[in-house]
Amino acid sequence: MTMPSQRTSSTASSAWSRSQNVCGAAPNCLCGTKSPLTTTWMNENPGRRFYCCANFKTGDCGFFRWYDQQVCKRGKEVILGLKQRNNHLREEIGHLGSEVARQKQYVAELNSKIAELTKKIFNYKTHVLELLLSFIVVIIVVLLLYWKL
Repeated sequence: MTMPSQRTSSTASSAWSRSQNVCGAAPNCLCGTKSPLTTTWMNENPGRRFYCCANFKTGDCGFFRWYDQQVCKRGKEVILGLKQRNNHLREEIGHLGSEVARQKQYVAELNSKIAELTKKIFNYKTHVLELLLSFIVVIIVVLLLYWKL
């Protein structure tokens, strides 16, 4: 069975997600409004799409119709395994995001220290040059005094 193209508007980790049926018109529910194509992620029918009342949050009319055929037992196992892996990867991404933020903070601190040390090095170089010039002046004065004697 060929499935129409769709855009899912929420994540697969929630109990269900809404999609827009691009290939065909959605049926009207008993309220007379277009029924959204929704995907369930509950363990009983993971990934299975259905139509339901568009007003389910504010008091729906009870309209419900499956869009997809029921998934076989192995298909459910695979989908639930992929869902579990997806959730695990999302958690891992969250942890990695925290680690990246921590590393960015550490890099900023290191850059601050580098700037501070660079300024100190410049000051030391300037001081060394001043001492070297003073030493050269003293040598010249001593040599001039020595030659005049």
